[in-house]
Amino acid sequence: MVLLTYSIHGIYLKMIHVCEPQCKKGSHENFNSGFLYGLREKYGELTFYAENTHIQHIKYFFELRKIDYRKNISYININFLDNIYDFRQLIYYRKIFYNIIRKFSKNDKIIFLSINPMALFALFNISNKKKYKNIKFNIVLHGGIEDLYTHSKKVKPNKNNSNTSNYEKENFFLFFYLLIKYIWRIFRYSIPKFFSYTIPNKIYNYLNNLNKFLYNHKSFFKKNKDLSSFNFIVLSKHILNNLRIENITFRMKLLFLPCIFFPIINQNNNDYPKFALFGYGTDNGLFEEFLEELENLKPTKNYEIRLISSRGYSGIEKCNNLTQPIKTYIPRQEMEIMSEDIDYFLNFYDKYQYRLSCSGSIIESIMLRKPVIYIGNENYDSYNNLSGPIGIRTGNTQNFAKIVFNIIENWPSDQKNISIYKLNIEKVIKIIDINNQLKNNSNIFV
Repeated sequence: MVLLTYSIHGIYLKMIHVCEPQCKKGSHENFNSGFLYGLREKYGELTFYAENTHIQHIKYFFELRKIDYRKNISYININFLDNIYDFRQLIYYRKIFYNIIRKFSKNDKIIFLSINPMALFALFNISNKKKYKNIKFNIVLHGGIEDLYTHSKKVKPNKNNSNTSNYEKENFFLFFYLLIKYIWRIFRYSIPKFFSYTIPNKIYNYLNNLNKFLYNHKSFFKKNKDLSSFNFIVLSKHILNNLRIENITFRMKLLFLPCIFFPIINQNNNDYPKFALFGYGTDNGLFEEFLEELENLKPTKNYEIRLISSRGYSGIEKCNNLTQPIKTYIPRQEMEIMSEDIDYFLNFYDKYQYRLSCSGSIIESIMLRKPVIYIGNENYDSYNNLSGPIGIRTGNTQNFAKIVFNIIENWPSDQKNISIYKLNIEKVIKIIDINNQLKNNSNIFV
């Protein structure tokens, strides 16, 4: 791999290197194309390193937005393993990263659009080399850091405080939730695999588990590690409050999760309200609970709940007014066409999700100008409070069903509320547009 660093009269021009070390195919293609678009507008020429199938999805996404993906972006294929905890991954990552930085000049920047512990340790190893000591690694933090969230890092209420019982109750439910989730994973994955493994498979699995024990986010962010070569980027305001790293060399900056915003002209004038689940969704059972609650309320007017999702939900086939996709995979362009006449997006992420990360679904709602009705978590709340409400927080499935029921029964009077939400969405877009963010804060990436 040969990288070029241009110079004019001996003055080196800045080169921007953008690396995606873990996404393949369509994972994060919406947001990674948003990063590339913004970085290209800010810095000009850049080189993008990613796995080939992901590069193809990025190019497709640019074409979908009628943007030239070739302008000022060079694409270089890199190869890495699917399992981020494969014990061989360190070798892959070191080779990839060394090939990228070996031709660096002092003006170059490098940005990683996602990260995992194996990649972090590989970068840390490189940062300790004397010849690379001046390189700053810009790291975008995603969902993998959720395991860093602990209640112990939040101040416990005083015993005399009336909220103590609520705090203890929340801790109990969190522990119970995580325990059930862990037991389910054992039965779903570990036990069946145990009986199917050959001896080499068992050794391979043992080495990977050992790798996971040694190389994880908690061990990387420990107190005595020198992280001065790293500049961490978080993607939602609430993470600034929730992420507690007890390391004096740790630094983080806020960059709202980007995407390419495009004008949407159409205004829905539906005869009845149309709701949708857009994207992959979640399997925590709250959607099914909501459907049952709504059925019990017995709406008298027409409505539609449309699944624009590749996820299957069990036990919902007999629900009224529910439109399910015919095929298991829906291309992005079809998904957006299917969403055009939708009035509200529905979301069922609970309060234990996205405490240290940003859900792509809230950005999809903003990008497509769809008000949201959601259960409630800190990530959704942070965007809902950014510049006036962009939807409705329900808190639980019972209230969720009542709100949807009232919208159905009072339609079309609710359309004036939708207009207000959409005005607020446009305000949010101005705040989180990556071009505006990089223009207003040129020091996000170092």
